[in-house]
Amino acid sequence: MNLTYENKKIINYSKKKVEMYTSDCPVRVGDGVEIFTAGSKIGNRVGSAIACYYFGKLIYVDSHRLDDHATVFQAEAYAFFMALEYIDKMNSWSKASIFSDSLSLLSALASPNRKSWILKQLADKIKTVNTHRRLSFFWVKAHIGVVGNEEADKQAKLGTDKNTIDSPVPRSHNTMKADIRRNIIAEWQNEWASNAKGPQTHKYIPTVSTKRKSYHPFIIQFLSGHGRFPHYFNKFGIAYNPLCDCGEVGTPDHYVFECIYTQSLRFKLKNTQTRDQLIQDPSNLHIIHQIVGWVNDFIPRL
Repeated sequence: MNLTYENKKIINYSKKKVEMYTSDCPVRVGDGVEIFTAGSKIGNRVGSAIACYYFGKLIYVDSHRLDDHATVFQAEAYAFFMALEYIDKMNSWSKASIFSDSLSLLSALASPNRKSWILKQLADKIKTVNTHRRLSFFWVKAHIGVVGNEEADKQAKLGTDKNTIDSPVPRSHNTMKADIRRNIIAEWQNEWASNAKGPQTHKYIPTVSTKRKSYHPFIIQFLSGHGRFPHYFNKFGIAYNPLCDCGEVGTPDHYVFECIYTQSLRFKLKNTQTRDQLIQDPSNLHIIHQIVGWVNDFIPRL
């Protein structure tokens, strides 16, 4: 495959060459068969479409609704495939031009490394069509008033309104990874929400996440409830009395929200009404750190 980094790229498909223009070059109007392609995603619906012109006159439009999991890139690529299909079935005209507003698609087609299934299909289709048609590919800037591009874009949006799927497409590699990740996190969240263990942690971290957070050991003691707290010592038979010296049960929350001995510190806390928001503020973490540090110094070592 021979490429030049100019406005015009010459690509070898089989024994014949294809001209590809991937710079912002003027769009020709009324030069034989010209097919504009477009892909669109509105909400969860995806559509692909083509608008075909013959010497400047619109002669054919077609739109397909793809699977909802299809990406915009897949929609653009499928529209390109629709254009090639139309050109392949033409009874006459040996010359045809395809206009796409997807520079990423044209660049991918110009690259020798085509890993996705749809790019490989396109490459094979180009080779087939190129044996009996003279093909040229053009990049056209979207939404600048080019009639053919606007028509194809309109048809692609209409394709998303269809009630049924016209063209199923396999999930892309990235989509599959995202779906697997989403399902794993959903299952993890369900297990975490239904698990009776770790009630102290549940209050402050109700939602699971793969993002790792590093906390000081004092903050971990507070979030887990596993620290030098009378209630914790009593629970595991280390101490007989679960009470703080103020007379209340010595839980982690007691020292952060209620204890008279930590009153001067806890008055500095913000957003104490929402527990899961409490630890989002770095200044709160600093105060909780000080409170737990005080507990560690105040509670006798056993």
